[in-house]
Amino acid sequence: MTPRLLAASSLLAFVLIACGPQAMSRIDGGVANCDQGEAQTRALPVEVVDAQGNPVEGATVTAKNVGSGQTVTATTGSNGRTTAITSAIGAGTIQVSAQKGSQVSDVKQSEALCGECGCTFTPDSLTLTMNP
Repeated sequence: MTPRLLAASSLLAFVLIACGPQAMSRIDGGVANCDQGEAQTRALPVEVVDAQGNPVEGATVTAKNVGSGQTVTATTGSNGRTTAITSAIGAGTIQVSAQKGSQVSDVKQSEALCGECGCTFTPDSLTLTMNP
């Protein structure tokens, strides 16, 4: 190969690697090609509201993976929301509830389906209502 052709092909390979699909290592040692959006950690947005539908700031949200027992705890912001529950909790049924003082919310579930490029939640967001 000529030096110019070698330099051009090297540049093209660099651009394709840098801008193309993100490669993710698989457990079996192979490589999965994922879009950059797919490979990002996804969150399960949770909103906590009172009986009138107003956001509840400072509520403690607890998510538990029923199969693994892994839990994630987060606190809602001034908008009553948190996005701290991510695909790091793992695949399976995720039970989510909230508490603030003596008030507790209903318990809702989301299913986390995880593949080579990350997890998706169904439903993809939850609204918890505090019981007085």
